[in-house]
Amino acid sequence: MDDLVDKLWIHFAEETRSHLSNLESLLADPAADTENINQLFRGMHSVKGLARAMDMRSMEDIAYGCENILGLIREGKAGLETSIVELLASAVTELKRLREIAVSQHENSAPEHDLLERIAREFVAMAGQVEEPEEKEPENRRKRKRRIHDDQGLLDFFASITKDYIPVLTNVLDPGYEGNGREADRISGALHGMQQASEGISFFRMMENVGRMEEVIPSSGPLDQDSKTKLVNLFIELKSMINHIETEGEVDAGSGDFSPVVESMVRDMLDEKFYETLVLLDHLEKQGQDAHMEEGNLLACERISVLAKSIKDCMGFVLPAPGSFVMPVLEDVYNRIGRGELPVNREFIGLSREAVTLEKSLAESPDPNKLSDSEETIKNLLERINENIFQFDHQHSVKIEESMARDLLSEVHIKQELRDVIAPENMKDLLEALGKGWNVFEITTHLESSEEVAVAFSDWAQNRAKVITNRTMIIDDESWFEFLVVTESPPEVVIKEISDIDPEGLLLQARQCPRAESSR
Repeated sequence: MDDLVDKLWIHFAEETRSHLSNLESLLADPAADTENINQLFRGMHSVKGLARAMDMRSMEDIAYGCENILGLIREGKAGLETSIVELLASAVTELKRLREIAVSQHENSAPEHDLLERIAREFVAMAGQVEEPEEKEPENRRKRKRRIHDDQGLLDFFASITKDYIPVLTNVLDPGYEGNGREADRISGALHGMQQASEGISFFRMMENVGRMEEVIPSSGPLDQDSKTKLVNLFIELKSMINHIETEGEVDAGSGDFSPVVESMVRDMLDEKFYETLVLLDHLEKQGQDAHMEEGNLLACERISVLAKSIKDCMGFVLPAPGSFVMPVLEDVYNRIGRGELPVNREFIGLSREAVTLEKSLAESPDPNKLSDSEETIKNLLERINENIFQFDHQHSVKIEESMARDLLSEVHIKQELRDVIAPENMKDLLEALGKGWNVFEITTHLESSEEVAVAFSDWAQNRAKVITNRTMIIDDESWFEFLVVTESPPEVVIKEISDIDPEGLLLQARQCPRAESSR
């Protein structure tokens, strides 16, 4: 562990020296142009993240305060005045002093006594002069792709930490682990390092994941079986996040460094879930076409939905991304059957069994080429599944009165592609909302690009609106989501709330579905 810690401090020393040197040069001959301001902002942001990752709180607080000031300037809400340049230069000088202490002693040191106060006063004074900007409706299209993180150097630093700590952390499941002395210290250090790195780069979902691991792993002694099962599920979730970071950030963050013991346990879990799913499918098929009428069969369908999601997650651990191709479809359809929105379809049960058997063979095969060799089979199976879903979903949908559908179509202009995927139960919700005079919005988002945007939008959708339906779209070879939502909030409020979540409008755009003139 000492070698690993030394490596991290060396990386911290090199990165902070580079960023602070660049900041010093930029402030020596300051220019108020956009590129210069952006470089200053990104430099302070990187120093803040690096300091947070190594728990150097004084450096983090100073860089954070300067970043806030530069944020106002970057947004055009204040100017780069001489007094601001002098304050920022003083901050860089103090950051360099604190860095020297951190690198030589590996300790946090108190900052200059009034620097943080001066930074805070300046920010408040600048923010108080800011006028409320005019509300602008974001364009209903994506302007450019946002990277998973703006600072590649900080992302590389994060990846080096996770890559080094993952094998240490996953060794907690090795049969010989006793959790005593140096073993426990190594695990504790890995947990702390992963949390600090996640916080430093603002990957809060990963930070929460590692925090739950800390609750499961005892401070000393071996793990019981229940704790091992919980940890395996947490490792599955962690690897899913690591896979995403590697794909989007083009870094090696340690997805291939999980202990072989973890993969073995995941495969054991997969075997159990495949077996249970096949047993439930056999049960439903024996019940016949009216199986959906009995409560026990509805519960069986809900259980299949849960199992499909779990299989999908496990497949993402043992196979290259995306791992599972068919389980997300089964998860959705059996969830709808379990809620009584769709009937049980004997042909779909047969296709489900075919899908489970195929993915079971992919998971069990030691041949790395089997996945690519099976692409045509997977594609054909997905086509047959989608065709079957369309047929029995459409047949079930006709139970909604045609007059209600006509009234809906004449009252609000909703994109045809979204109308086609509204379930009967959700159609009733939509009609009820329209009857109350609520507003309808189509919202397009790329949730995978920013955890912050994804969490904020999820909170907004739960508390400020009602989701009627959603669909997946492919834009520039990337998967985006399109949501149809209803809300009683006025259009201008909705547009502002969505804009507040993603001010640049790169990942989240809202478009109001206009009401027909006769319905206003």
